[in-house]
Amino acid sequence: MKRLLLTVVIFFSLSLTISNTTYAEETSEESAGGYTIEGIPNSHQIDPDSGYFDLYEVPGEKDHLKLKILNQSNQEKEMSIKVTNGNTNSNGLIDYTGELKDHPSLKIPLNSILKTADDTVIVKPNSEKEVTLNLTMPENQFEGIILGGIQVSDITQSSNSSNTTSINNKYVYTLGVVLKNDPKVETFKNISIVLENIQSELFYGKKVVQVNLLNENPYILGKATVQGTITDEKTKKIVQEQKNENVSIAPNSIYPFQFDWKKEEIKPGNYLFRGVVKTKDNKWEFSKKFTITREQAGNMNKKTVFKIFIPYWVRFCSVFFLVLVLMTSSWIIYRGLRKEVS
Repeated sequence: MKRLLLTVVIFFSLSLTISNTTYAEETSEESAGGYTIEGIPNSHQIDPDSGYFDLYEVPGEKDHLKLKILNQSNQEKEMSIKVTNGNTNSNGLIDYTGELKDHPSLKIPLNSILKTADDTVIVKPNSEKEVTLNLTMPENQFEGIILGGIQVSDITQSSNSSNTTSINNKYVYTLGVVLKNDPKVETFKNISIVLENIQSELFYGKKVVQVNLLNENPYILGKATVQGTITDEKTKKIVQEQKNENVSIAPNSIYPFQFDWKKEEIKPGNYLFRGVVKTKDNKWEFSKKFTITREQAGNMNKKTVFKIFIPYWVRFCSVFFLVLVLMTSSWIIYRGLRKEVS
């Protein structure tokens, strides 16, 4: 039988809380998953103390980014190497998984200019392997930064005693990459943010209203507080409110600010969103009306995995006691009428 996969994702997020090493802090001599990665110093590194590639590259230049994969286990490992773009997840964190869709305003994705020589490599037991990625910078000067990561994951397969193949527990390391045409360019700048649209949808089975906030600038928008309310236009009552702190939004990416209806049924109707985004140097206020149709609400309430389940016996007892109360009330009224007639 296939074993249950346990996925542990260890990110080197490009934020103010970034680690000063290129690998996760370990509690034992052997790293999580039996391997780790280390970035090999690059001559174009701007800050040598950074735990990620922070590179000054001139337009049209070609360069090589190198890292080492250290297999600390007694087994041969097959490793996947992938380049991903920096995006923003619903927790307000910069995401390097490669699973989020790029926004059309992202003109130069990292994975379009940084390529792996090999998508997979084999690392022998208790040894290390050097991996090279080829970088070709755009011919024209660009503003701001290009943000992404180099993702390394263990895709080793093993055979168990029943001759069925299963994938081992999966550990993923990501080494961040920031590219600049000017070494003086700032990585973090809180310039502007735009409310792009509002949508109601199921998110991993949850009923959510998602307010898509766009950082349309080629810099990380950092340490923001995002809060908002949703008001029912008919009753004028606030039906949802949410506040998230220390939000970082990747360059040219959407922050999906979500309101979770949890176990409550989402009702069709007209609503008003009011929100505020605050950083240390700026503040933006938003207000936008939106509609949830009867069809949208019905589909979400029907398909959600978060439902209030009432056991059959509870429903049966409720009907039984209701009938009993009605019969008793009817009998009392009947006897009262008979006494009056007598």
